[in-house]
Amino acid sequence: MNELLACVAGVLPAIVLVFYIYLLDKNQREPLPWVFKAFLYGVICAIPAILIEAGLMLLPIPQETLGRALYDAFVVAALSEESMKLLFLWLLLRKNPYFDERMDCIVYATCVSMGFAGLENVGYMLDNMDSLTDIAIRRAMLSVPGHFFNGVFMGYFMSLYYWGKPELRRRNWVLILLAPVLLHGIYDACLMSMPLSDEVMAIAVLLFLALGIYVWVGGHRRIIRVLARDKKHMDFANPLRQEGDYNKDEHLSSAEWHPVIDEEKRVAIAEAMGVLADIKGCDLGVEQEDAEVDMPRNQGIFRAPFAFHGRIRRKEYVYSYLIYWAWYRVISIVSEGLDEDSSMFVAIALIVLLSFLPMMWFIIAQSCKRCHDLGHSGWWQLIPFYCFWLMFADGDTEANEYGYSPK
Repeated sequence: MNELLACVAGVLPAIVLVFYIYLLDKNQREPLPWVFKAFLYGVICAIPAILIEAGLMLLPIPQETLGRALYDAFVVAALSEESMKLLFLWLLLRKNPYFDERMDCIVYATCVSMGFAGLENVGYMLDNMDSLTDIAIRRAMLSVPGHFFNGVFMGYFMSLYYWGKPELRRRNWVLILLAPVLLHGIYDACLMSMPLSDEVMAIAVLLFLALGIYVWVGGHRRIIRVLARDKKHMDFANPLRQEGDYNKDEHLSSAEWHPVIDEEKRVAIAEAMGVLADIKGCDLGVEQEDAEVDMPRNQGIFRAPFAFHGRIRRKEYVYSYLIYWAWYRVISIVSEGLDEDSSMFVAIALIVLLSFLPMMWFIIAQSCKRCHDLGHSGWWQLIPFYCFWLMFADGDTEANEYGYSPK
């Protein structure tokens, strides 16, 4: 029974994030059988990755040194795991008839990553049955989201490789693997180097917190950017969509509209969109700067997370509280591991305290903007338990004194 509970606790966070990225793909969702297939590919790719890691760990580098921690983080863990994910992602997409949008790269890359993370999680749970609850919470908050955002960055640069500028294609080809390897390696290096010394621990804590902010905000911004580009170009990517006869389930071959195979059509579409944009500006009869100022647009989430002006919607506010809670848990875990008898205790404690201050600013600023969305002053957040109302109350649908609606 305990083994079954460990398996469920290991796989559940990965499945939740799979459905999260699936629901974010609002333009043209992928068929669920292919989503499940991508998850299964991730589970399978963990097996050769484990074998490669076992071989790389045989290299005679002294244990409990910074060099060994960096080698284990960047080579043993990051390079072997991310390269296997990329290999199986390529095997999945090369004959996928539904691979026809930028967001597809992120969806399939994250699903492969979640399959890998799910199997890895189960292994950790079964090896630590005595502290199952603690391990489950830590990995659900840190390791699984880490694999998720590694997949986001891998898929993002893959979308740029297929649909981006031709002159940057070689750079994006390198970043498909390099970006997740660096993110994965820095994450593991911070955790592996903390026990070495108090000085290294202080640096690792700061780097770990900075990495967490970057991957969370940067990852969501890249998802929003890809969704916006797909939304903007989807009607031009396939004439069948303009006629209203397009059905993705009847899309039998990726060769017809594949971005690499159909390069001439893709270039022609891009040129046509530029011409249409010029024509649209002429028909409006207004200057482009004036049009951009007067036209309310959804700018996405986390555009100005530390600013006190403007409005945000419920989704961004809930995400903000999740970030705040995750940060608080990380700070608590680090604080519990501090040695009061250490000579660096005061310095590390001060660093931990100072690193918490920006998060306090962040959640107060986000709460202020959420109050604005309901038409109230930011001071309303001081009302006891009002934060729960901010999570569920619907904001003003029209512009108010604090700005345009963020929807």
